[in-house]
Amino acid sequence: MKNVLIIDDDPFVTDLLAELLKTEGIKCTTANSIESVLKDWAGLANYSVILLDIMMMRDGLQDETDPKLESGEILFKKIRQSFPKKHVVIISAKDIGSMAIDFKHEPNVDIIQKPLDEKDFFDLLKVIKNI
Repeated sequence: MKNVLIIDDDPFVTDLLAELLKTEGIKCTTANSIESVLKDWAGLANYSVILLDIMMMRDGLQDETDPKLESGEILFKKIRQSFPKKHVVIISAKDIGSMAIDFKHEPNVDIIQKPLDEKDFFDLLKVIKNI
């Protein structure tokens, strides 16, 4: 069974995605803050895929080398350092082309723009099931 972690500071988004994915037989855990993710960092190894929002509250997370990075970009870099092969789906309202990280060329990364519509959800479902 697939095990998904949904990281987004909007509980409405995490709860809705979790409920929809659970109806498809996918186990989901939600995290509504970067702090909660960092507290259980080793636990990230247990997830098949991580759904990651880019623009979230910083919770003190900074990147001294590039202060323009969004909080989700910093978290993505940390995930890559600890779990280089972990599959991550970027879910963001921010224009992917305006981000500091070129997610289109990152390995094991898929991108879905917010707001999600029905087609986006089924695209996401397909990605998760194929991992």
